Amino acid sequence: MITRNELKEILQITDNTKDTLIDRLIPLVTAFIKRYTNNDYLDNKVTVTSSAVSFTATQTITDTSDWVDSYFTTGMTIQVSGSINNDGLYTISNVTNTILTTTETTITTEDFDQEITITRVKYPAEIKLIIASMIGESIEYGERQPGVTQERLGDYSYTYATTAQYSENVLKMLYPFKIVRTY
Repeated sequence: MITRNELKEILQITDNTKDTLIDRLIPLVTAFIKRYTNNDYLDNKVTVTSSAVSFTATQTITDTSDWVDSYFTTGMTIQVSGSINNDGLYTISNVTNTILTTTETTITTEDFDQEITITRVKYPAEIKLIIASMIGESIEYGERQPGVTQERLGDYSYTYATTAQYSENVLKMLYPFKIVRTY
């Protein structure tokens, strides 16, 4: 969705003091956006469903399908669904015909004859700005003095959110990506 370097460039952060925080916030904000918009951003044009998929703790997803012919590429974010232990988002670090290697180390060894679906996740380009804004607000919220809810300078005043929630302006940027929930 967004890399640390992209986020730091957008927020104009030049030092490394917040790198650990940024690395922790990116997946949390990404999950929040998916829940808030009710949108998984799946690209069903790049998907494989197979009962021959296996996972190994060495960060690999293996299948008899041809990952390359199915248009999976290095750097791509994928969503795994239908597995027992490995459903979730992963970033591809290497692709061969039968093996996807991920950057994540959270893959659990799993091999069974159940249909697993692996689909490319394709976020709109605008989402990067929204993620950067949300993380910027989170960082700013953590740096504010306790109890400060408003600042005033002459005729200009700014009221901060009093909780760690995101501002209404940032949440409004997500409206075009919302999908109506049906029950």
